[in-house]
Amino acid sequence: IIDEKSLIKKYQKEISSLKTELEQLRRGMLVGVSHDEILSLRQQ
Repeated sequence: IIDEKSLIKKYQKEISSLKTELEQLRRGMLVGVSHDEILSLRQQ
């Protein structure tokens, strides 16, 4: 059985990497959405 401390450290690493990934996705989505809105406005 792996001890709890090492398990917690492992999960903390995974969580922090997921958080950064999520932030990057949010930024990308925000940029993408605003970009799409600009394109749709141009087409109208």
